[in-house]
Amino acid sequence: MDYKQKINEIVFLVPTGNYKLPSGSGEKFVKAIVTKVTKIKVTLALLKRDGETAGVNKVCRIHNNLKRSVVTVDNANGGYLVFPSEEAVNQYHEAHRVRSMLHDSIRSLTDEQLMAVKTALEW
Repeated sequence: MDYKQKINEIVFLVPTGNYKLPSGSGEKFVKAIVTKVTKIKVTLALLKRDGETAGVNKVCRIHNNLKRSVVTVDNANGGYLVFPSEEAVNQYHEAHRVRSMLHDSIRSLTDEQLMAVKTALEW
């Protein structure tokens, strides 16, 4: 993700590592506004549910890789996966759910079912 293109725009954050959303909150992400970008860091102003600024700024180290954009906070003990839209967050969660289902059931598939999966995936 090119954070310089996102200055003053909302991004959607999914916590990782030691950063977790409150248990039972039902939330899948946190909204933030990109306020400052340097070569290796981005400053994010976290937002409340109602869209108001929470008064919390997180200075995060940027780790872009081919799969997704990740920023870490506090010596990389936790951070956030960063998404450009709520739709992208939902797609990530759905893909994770499908991946878990496949992982849990792969051993019980018959050879015919595995070959159908192979054909569907064009492997």
